Amino acid sequence: MFSHWPEFFSSCRSRLSAIARSCFLSRERWIEKYSRLSATLRGLRSERDQARLETERLKSANQQLVERVKSLESELAQPRKIELPVGERPPGHQYGAGLIALSVNLARQVGLRPTTRALSLFFRWLGADQPVPTYQSIREWMRRIGLARQKRGKKRKDGVWLVDITNQIGRDRVLTILRPRKRFKQEKMAPLRLRDMEVLAVIPGQQWGRKEVGDVYRATAELRGTPRAVLSDGAVELQEPVETLGTARKRPLQLRDMKHFLANQLENSLAKDPTYQEFLGKLSGLRLVLQQTELAHFIPPPMKLKSRFMNLALTLRWTHAVLWHLAHPESRSRRKISVERMNDKLGWLRAFEPAIRSWTACHEIIGAILDWVRQRGIYRGAARDFGRRFRRRATDALSKHFVDKTRFFLRLQERRLKADEHLPLSTEVLESAFSRYKQLIRQHVKWGLSGLLISLPTLLAPVTASEVTHSLEQVSVNELRTWTKTVLTETYATQRTNMYKDARSTKATRKKRATRIPVDV
Repeated sequence: MFSHWPEFFSSCRSRLSAIARSCFLSRERWIEKYSRLSATLRGLRSERDQARLETERLKSANQQLVERVKSLESELAQPRKIELPVGERPPGHQYGAGLIALSVNLARQVGLRPTTRALSLFFRWLGADQPVPTYQSIREWMRRIGLARQKRGKKRKDGVWLVDITNQIGRDRVLTILRPRKRFKQEKMAPLRLRDMEVLAVIPGQQWGRKEVGDVYRATAELRGTPRAVLSDGAVELQEPVETLGTARKRPLQLRDMKHFLANQLENSLAKDPTYQEFLGKLSGLRLVLQQTELAHFIPPPMKLKSRFMNLALTLRWTHAVLWHLAHPESRSRRKISVERMNDKLGWLRAFEPAIRSWTACHEIIGAILDWVRQRGIYRGAARDFGRRFRRRATDALSKHFVDKTRFFLRLQERRLKADEHLPLSTEVLESAFSRYKQLIRQHVKWGLSGLLISLPTLLAPVTASEVTHSLEQVSVNELRTWTKTVLTETYATQRTNMYKDARSTKATRKKRATRIPVDV
């Protein structure tokens, strides 16, 4: 290590210029290195300053988010007012179209008064400040929508009318005409659904003869078009007026419902069967014998006076259950019943066991036939396809008789069809529509017809908010009242109410006259 420059210089072997040049270059390198490090330091300091600013910004944003979370938590802790999708209010109405559609669709399923109770309970549970429409309002909405749907029916020169006359109490009967909205195709044939139908006419009356039905047929054809076919249960007053439609060269076809045809065939067969008549005789008095006894749970189902042959399934199911319990004394249902008691009251069924098996097989064949017709309808070749399907399924004489009768019936029905024509052969969808109507009016059905009759089209398919708005604009309250006064006569319920009112008013008048104080003249 050298203490001063002369000593260092004396030890160097290079020339002075070389040493100076080396020192100069070394100095330049250190200056350059210093510059780079200074620039790096300045950059780091700038990044530090930016990082500090970003940290401050993030702290501020985080504080704002914390305050927002606290605010939202506070809002959630408070009871909130729920906004329901009630929709826009139709002109002149208090409730939105969405709420009206909800009320109508709910009433289609559960009824009028239950709808108001269900909506009140639901809105209360949601904490929604929403008034609930009364059942009278829902009733009027359903009637106006039903009348609007009936008015919107298009005029077509084809299609199939499904026609039936429904009986009520007294002399009131309703002539109903339904039509599928679309044409049928063989590859797309399926059972008719309520949503596939449209109501062309629903007219109450007390007398439906050939003339009255013919008048309705012609008026409906003029308004909605002449049908290709009219499908009914085979009643003369429904079939013969079809000849008044169309032209002499082109009349609508007369089709007969398969279910009613098979029911009539079953009635004719069993009415001539002495075994079945004896069975009915023993069954008719069994209810009175078994009620109020330990055998009360073995009471047979009631045989309906109307369409009793269509309701044979319940009786056959009961007979099979009782025969099983007769063969199994250890069953739970016989624990408190002695063998002698069981045999004395129900043992007579054993003698009818072979006939019951025959009736059951026949009933199963009828059910299979109805399913096949419900799916396939009627077309050219239906009798041939039916014979191939059911020829081997009939196992006894009665079942074979029904298969042969059905094949002949189908051959008659398909005779006038075109080569590519495919039509329905079941009116069950019409019966289902009226079942919904009776379910809607519930306890009022025993009082005959009511103003809810025009709501029948509403029961076929759900309504939407847009349809509600359009229907309420199309049918006014005055128009609905006009329809009610024109179409509905004085109902059984009105007559019964007037009967009591007249009696009360007469009695009150007599009492008032009896208590009047005479005035001396």
